[in-house]
Amino acid sequence: MKCVQAAVIAISLAFGGTAANAATLTLDNATYQALSDNDVGVFFAQHNASGSFADAFKFSLATGIADVVSFGFVPQGSFSNLSLKLFNSTTASYVNPASGVPLTTSTTFAGLQTGNNYQFEISGLATSSVSSYVGTATVSAVPLPAALPLFGAALAILGLAIRRKASQGV
Repeated sequence: MKCVQAAVIAISLAFGGTAANAATLTLDNATYQALSDNDVGVFFAQHNASGSFADAFKFSLATGIADVVSFGFVPQGSFSNLSLKLFNSTTASYVNPASGVPLTTSTTFAGLQTGNNYQFEISGLATSSVSSYVGTATVSAVPLPAALPLFGAALAILGLAIRRKASQGV
């Protein structure tokens, strides 16, 4: 268990220590932890016997924040057939297929709705007598494409040029 706690601290520092106002919150199945921009939700589980498992964790996205959540996952021990299901509890619908997506070390979901509650489930098969994992759910801002303000300025200048030409009667 000390190994899992050390891994949680290390991942929290690695992923959560980079943003000025970021918070690191522990995610569980009891309460919806509210995550804001640059926040990191840390989750972990340990299985002391081989066999199938399904672990659920809850979070919510604070109103007015970005809508991209990236999941990082570090297994310790032996697992197979790992999948991640993301469920929007507010709208009672799956964000990804109900069968889940294969879980790798990094999975990202975009287009999540702010102000909603979400639950994700990690399931699979623990194939050793003691298996554990630790992971993070990081909320990040959706960056404005760099060319968008330039494109808007070009459209404004083009509109002014057309208007000037029309007012001169040419």
